[in-house]
Amino acid sequence: MEADVTGAPRPVISILTPTHNRSTSFLPQAIASVRALRLSVRFEHVIVDDGSTDGTAAYLAQEAARDSRIRWTRHTTARGVAAYAAVPAQASCKRVGSVRGYV
Repeated sequence: MEADVTGAPRPVISILTPTHNRSTSFLPQAIASVRALRLSVRFEHVIVDDGSTDGTAAYLAQEAARDSRIRWTRHTTARGVAAYAAVPAQASCKRVGSVRGYV
């Protein structure tokens, strides 16, 4: 199994979720859904905040502190579809699954 720079095992699967202004609606449901997965391999949940203005960044920081499988990044301004196209670059591994559209 490959390791990252800290020596921790790298995830085998990256689940990608782009989001914009959904911190109190769909995003908590999406995170809960990924957490409920019972996979036999190590995975990460990469969430890209596309310039949200509703507290999404603070919510994601809180969730990432609770769950080491959550990695997130934030665009300072909304990029729309272009943001989604850049999401796979955030993944730690080569096997990538994604949710289409914003959640």
